[in-house]
Amino acid sequence: VEEKGGLAKNLFQIAYQRRLAAVKGSWLGAWGLEKLVWDTIIFKKIRTVLGGNLRFMLCGGAPLSGDSQQFINICVG
Repeated sequence: VEEKGGLAKNLFQIAYQRRLAAVKGSWLGAWGLEKLVWDTIIFKKIRTVLGGNLRFMLCGGAPLSGDSQQFINICVG
């Protein structure tokens, strides 16, 4: 996202903030159809970069930070 910059970066930031609000329990977050649109347009590309159809992601060695966990929950689903 950083490499593309411009519009792609702005769309990612908007989509991420909307999904983050929904994950935190806000009624104003991206739910339903809006979630589907963001997943199709933005987050599908991130899943593709990470290998496509992910079922499990393991992390070991050190505790996972809350920010990393939120990123995984939002982008990978």
